[in-house]
Amino acid sequence: MLSEFFDTVARKTTSWRELLKTNEADVLAERLRSIPDRLASAKRIGGDSNQPEAVRVAAAGLLARDDSFRADALKILAALLVPKSSADIQRSAIRALGVSGHVEVPNVIAEVWPGLGPEMRLVALDELLGREPWALALVGLVEQGRISPNALDASRRGRLLRHGSGRVKQAAAKIFSEGGTTSRAEVVQRFRPALALAGDASRGGIVFNKLCVTCHKRGEQGNDVGPNLQSVVNHPAEKLLVSILDPNASIEPGYTAYSAQLSDGEEIYGIVSAETGNSLVMKQADGKTRTLLRSGITALRSANLSLMPEGLEAGMSPQELADLIRFLQTP
Repeated sequence: MLSEFFDTVARKTTSWRELLKTNEADVLAERLRSIPDRLASAKRIGGDSNQPEAVRVAAAGLLARDDSFRADALKILAALLVPKSSADIQRSAIRALGVSGHVEVPNVIAEVWPGLGPEMRLVALDELLGREPWALALVGLVEQGRISPNALDASRRGRLLRHGSGRVKQAAAKIFSEGGTTSRAEVVQRFRPALALAGDASRGGIVFNKLCVTCHKRGEQGNDVGPNLQSVVNHPAEKLLVSILDPNASIEPGYTAYSAQLSDGEEIYGIVSAETGNSLVMKQADGKTRTLLRSGITALRSANLSLMPEGLEAGMSPQELADLIRFLQTP
């Protein structure tokens, strides 16, 4: 496919136009010379509202990979990010925006933000967090009031506050608080009274679905990103309380967060779940995996932190914490 060809060329930090200059009289050159017509066709299809939405997204995704057509792609994709479009179409459109790498993507997201549902907002936030300039722009959008700070959960706030880029981290620190100056030890001490409360497992299941299910699995519920919580049934309440409130106090092997910077500027954040000689597999906080070729990785940094964020207590009362602990201890 042409889109895959564009991606391969991008990883080699060149373009099809540059390749054409050095391949003017072979089979490859013939195919390269056909690209402008194919891009023009994609622009017509993407802009035609009578075409199926999936076809328009695919066309725009192709345009998003070429410098001369990226602005056209953004217009097409923004028009598809409306409530009447299915979740699959919106998800594909947001992903295509991410592929574009265009500087205007944060503004496009901000414009359509009011009409995005809760799930699509998380998808959009993850795309913005995937590139350093976009992460900085996201902080700016929050500061301007175009995106509410409450739209970012503890995990996504934590990524900004502990970002590998100093300017992102500094900007985020001005508008987000990860417990202010309160240390994790102080948080643990503040919530210790929860240990004396009678917990309710059924209510605790609701708290689990609200705060934990994204990364942890228990039985058939949740995503297999962090440790399976069926394994903590026999842990004492004290240990569970500390693990929930201070996740970096003890990180299980294999669950340290890493940031992989790719040659096209995208940044993948998650845990390294597998490695081979020429690739590694990153498991992201939403449970999805990405296989990354080592040749396309420009930097790999350990955050020396758990993928589990600090600050979950912001969404809990001591009684809710007691309920969650009881739920986790119930076989």
